[in-house]
Amino acid sequence: MNAKEKCANYNKEDPLVISLYKIYFINFAAFWVLFTYISIIAYKTDHNYVLALLTLFFAEYWCYITHYITHNKNFKFIGFIHLFHHTPEYADANWVFIVELLLNFFIYGGFVLIFLGEIIKKLFSIEIFNNYVLFFWAIVYSSYHLINFHYLKSPTHKEHHLQNGQLNYGPDWMDIIFGTKLHDNLFEDFNSSVLNGFIGLIVILLFKQTPYDPVRYVENLF
Repeated sequence: MNAKEKCANYNKEDPLVISLYKIYFINFAAFWVLFTYISIIAYKTDHNYVLALLTLFFAEYWCYITHYITHNKNFKFIGFIHLFHHTPEYADANWVFIVELLLNFFIYGGFVLIFLGEIIKKLFSIEIFNNYVLFFWAIVYSSYHLINFHYLKSPTHKEHHLQNGQLNYGPDWMDIIFGTKLHDNLFEDFNSSVLNGFIGLIVILLFKQTPYDPVRYVENLF
């Protein structure tokens, strides 16, 4: 058994730091490549590397908490559309795929946070997000959720469906922090997200400050 196999499964009895180390060890490449992408975005925008990293962390927390809310029985009205994704007779329908893509990009992926950030900036002259990091994460999250999960058959996401959406909300490290990861479930190997991130970075570099830049479009609304 190699080192990765020893780290493969989550044990809820392990200390938090051990569980986080295990997922970091399994996804070492993805963490550092993602860090590089975020650094490039910061360099190409405002040179505020701390803000860029904090934006990424908040976006990941945001996608966790919004996904959690859509499965909470007290917020059924919010999760009604998303729950089609969890209904077998609808899950593979083309219209569900399109709706999920929009939800994953604008809501769970955090693109909507650009509007929130611009409102706060307008009212208080405080910049709380790097908007291009939010755009980047929306691309990564939505493409990973709808492509990588389905074609690479993620066991983590599979268990999310088998548990009726009550565990494994994702990202995996957020589930570990908040205690919502299924015991003895494999840690998610998200190294394939390096490709999603590369595509996201290229999209940003190609369209930034052009007439086709969605971030600039939202910013100009304010």
